[in-house]
Amino acid sequence: MSYFQKALEIEPYNYAVNLEVAKLFKKAELFELAEKTFCVCSDLDPTRIEPLLERGKLLYEDKKFFAANTLLKKVIALQPEHEIAWDY
Repeated sequence: MSYFQKALEIEPYNYAVNLEVAKLFKKAELFELAEKTFCVCSDLDPTRIEPLLERGKLLYEDKKFFAANTLLKKVIALQPEHEIAWDY
C-alpha cells in the first residue's frame, strides 16, 4: 500500500491513483476510507462508472440503501445496460 500512498501524496488529484488506493482500502476492509476515496474519484471524473458502482455497493452492504440507490441510478443513467447496477 505504501507505493500508492506515496503516489497519492505526489498526485492527490490523479484519478487512476485514487481508484487503485480505493480498491486497496476495500480489499483491506477499510470500508470507510474506500468509500471516501471512491467519492474523490467521482469528484475527479464524474463520467466514470467504476467509482460510482463500487461506492454504491459499499453503501448497500452498509445498509445505506437510499444513498446506494442514488449512486446506482447514476450508473444506470450513464450506462443503461449495466447489469451489476440493475442487480442492486
